[in-house]
Amino acid sequence: GVSVICSSGAGCMLYRTALGSLGRKAARRALKSFCLFPGFFFYGGVLSESLFLLLGLCCVFFSARRRWLPAAVFAGLAAFTRSPGVLFAAPLLFELIGAAAQADRAERRRLIRTGVLCALITFSGFAAYLYVNYRVSGSWFRFLDYQKENWFQSPGWFFDTPRYQLDYFVRYIRDKSVPNAFGL
Repeated sequence: GVSVICSSGAGCMLYRTALGSLGRKAARRALKSFCLFPGFFFYGGVLSESLFLLLGLCCVFFSARRRWLPAAVFAGLAAFTRSPGVLFAAPLLFELIGAAAQADRAERRRLIRTGVLCALITFSGFAAYLYVNYRVSGSWFRFLDYQKENWFQSPGWFFDTPRYQLDYFVRYIRDKSVPNAFGL
């Protein structure tokens, strides 16, 4: 239901975003890759991935078109949906800085004020996410406990994930557990 609608919307936003900067052929290729990507089935499940992706792509789309407030609202909603959504402040602020670098002094001041407002909107989404955690569990950061307990996730370097997945893969092959190795 909702996840399928959100993943369809994400595909549309991916196409429109790619079309604006890469052209029709590359936009089609990006959409085909998105739909054929092995993890695509997650976007149809009862998970927040498709909503998160849709909101993030909307943020990037509006940032690239210098529509700062809609971009900030989508970044804030992404941050409310999932904690890493706060990272969508980066492309938004990057585009704002690029616009400010090309602007005259008066416009630059306006863009700085807009940038502060956009950052506040984005981080307010994350603050709302933390508040929900607090109201439900009594801890602002309970989601970190749940991620560690249920999905064995914890904050760390990106390169730890490929390392431990390679370790699992080698162990599965050594133990002749081909279905697990294939699934990984």
